[in-house]
Amino acid sequence: MSASGVATAIERIIGDTALMRSLVAITDPASLARELAQLGATEAAWLQVLSGRTMPGTGSREWRSIDAPPRGWLPLRLFEEHDGWHVEWVHFLFQPLASPFFEDDAMRARAHPLNRLLRCATPVEAVAKFAETDQPDLLVFHMSRCGSTLVAQMLAALDRVTVLSEPPPFDQALRLYLAGEVDARIVRGMAAALAPDVGERARLRAIKLDAWHTLSLDRVIALFPLARAVFLFRDPVEVLVSLGRVPGMHAAKGVLPLETYGLPDSSSVDPTDFAAMVITEIARRGLDAAERHGVQLCDYADLPAAVCDTFLPECGIEPTQEEARRLADVAERHAKAPGQTFASDARAKHDAAGADLLERVRNFGLGDLHAALSHTARAQHRRRDRTSPVPPVA
Repeated sequence: MSASGVATAIERIIGDTALMRSLVAITDPASLARELAQLGATEAAWLQVLSGRTMPGTGSREWRSIDAPPRGWLPLRLFEEHDGWHVEWVHFLFQPLASPFFEDDAMRARAHPLNRLLRCATPVEAVAKFAETDQPDLLVFHMSRCGSTLVAQMLAALDRVTVLSEPPPFDQALRLYLAGEVDARIVRGMAAALAPDVGERARLRAIKLDAWHTLSLDRVIALFPLARAVFLFRDPVEVLVSLGRVPGMHAAKGVLPLETYGLPDSSSVDPTDFAAMVITEIARRGLDAAERHGVQLCDYADLPAAVCDTFLPECGIEPTQEEARRLADVAERHAKAPGQTFASDARAKHDAAGADLLERVRNFGLGDLHAALSHTARAQHRRRDRTSPVPPVA
């Protein structure tokens, strides 16, 4: 099959929503090839396209466009070529973003055989047109291993809320912006392009950021000045025990360019101290943002109740009885393993903390930082109790 034949088929598919929905329902490549043959060419030709690594006659995995693709495609990644940065888009198959992390939904969409066709590449400037539309209403910063995935899952349980949970394309765009390689329009446009289909009932857009984004919290807030921002924190002993068992990318020296995000020079820091140093910097930025910008603090110990008692009311949403039941169901499940029932492990983590870890907590002043965060969070709560609530969203 020729490249022009593929392009014609793609135009036919994306121009006919009913046709696309019927094709999305087919997950077997051979069956899909049989259906596509009705658009022209043979089943064998289509099966070759669906199993091949490149588009016919193009040498590329994607069809190319100057403009962003139609509604339904979301950015998958940024990649660099000789003429600059580009965005790869993939169709999300009419499915909502419902997994614990954006990457889980992206992997599901990417695995569908139809997305051998429905993958598109554009110059990075294509996202800039979204820069002034549909910006996030809520930014969720966090200290790491402190309930942010639970918060994201609870928010996503409501039809009135759409949640982006640590989307890698946003991280890529932000990193390029912090390094001076792209301007603010690209980051703002990426945030909007990642969540265009919120539905008629959705009223709140939230981004749960990666833990290391707190290192550049001031600059992220400046990008989205109308968004509310929260910072989740937890007892640092529990955080470091968790990171010691399953290290995050930000907790291992040299894995991420954390200096780009605002981490002070860490070249002289011993690798065994690195996680504690990073968590200290993140906690400091969160505390400073609460004091200077009024960023809302939330202690892990106050979850999941804080979602209903604080997060949603602050955003003008009062859950209905049905929504409250959904939120309760989510809160009972393990956020990163929804098939399991959640059980608090705070005590077990303290019991597992060794003498060397406790010494690091003392040396980096993490105990005092945690106390300051807790004190400020309580003061914020008292101030909220003295003010009128935000009018609920209809």
